[in-house]
Amino acid sequence: MSENEGSLRNELSQLLEISQLDTYWEMVTQYRQGPSKIQNWHSIMTPDSGSLPDFSSLPSPVDSKTARQLSKLVVGKLNGGMGTSMGCVGPKSLVMVRDNKSFLDLILEQIEELNQKWNQKIPLLLMNSFYTHEETQAHLSTLEFSSEIIGFQQNK
Repeated sequence: MSENEGSLRNELSQLLEISQLDTYWEMVTQYRQGPSKIQNWHSIMTPDSGSLPDFSSLPSPVDSKTARQLSKLVVGKLNGGMGTSMGCVGPKSLVMVRDNKSFLDLILEQIEELNQKWNQKIPLLLMNSFYTHEETQAHLSTLEFSSEIIGFQQNK
């Protein structure tokens, strides 16, 4: 352990429980070692067909139970990514992908379909970053959506 690490560990130990401190240092050590790599790619296989049920063999959902469960559902999306790695400007969720619709538009359509089919008002919760919040809110203000859309900025 370097002198700086020792000093940092000493300061942190005054603020954190020992178990928290041990976990923190494990994560720092793991980070410094770099990403772990899969050693044996041949050990990763598709499950055999016998271990996965065929979709047609699954029982149909009970409508009353499904509606009750959906009434407790919130769709949460992380919306902090910018599209710069894809050569775009602005939030990734606003990238146009099909029929002049963005990823966010498609998400809203899917929720609307559930709402209509099951007579629900499933809210959408968007965790935005500082970079995506305003542009996303501006886009949402141009749309009609039957359920509540809750947008908030991470770290606020």
